[in-house]
Amino acid sequence: MKKEGYIAVAHLCTVYELESSFFSALNDHDLIQIDIIQQIEYIHDDHIDRLEKIVRLHRELDVNLAGIDVILNLLERVNEKDEYIIQLENKLNNIDDSSL
Repeated sequence: MKKEGYIAVAHLCTVYELESSFFSALNDHDLIQIDIIQQIEYIHDDHIDRLEKIVRLHRELDVNLAGIDVILNLLERVNEKDEYIIQLENKLNNIDDSSL
């Protein structure tokens, strides 16, 4: 069922109560990456958080795959901007501390 660092898509289908075609569609739209190891489809553990976001957007908000792609890209940009703001705040704090 589970390789080192990977979870079988078949197992995820059971856990999330989704068809394997949903995961294939996500892979086709480059929303997740499916790796094939010994003819079995797997998703790396690192992508599970992203997968859970996708499933919630799809189920709770009924967002289609194109919409999910847009939302995830916007969330990524917001996170990048937040990190940049934190860096700038740290630089400003360092300048204020050194001028005392």
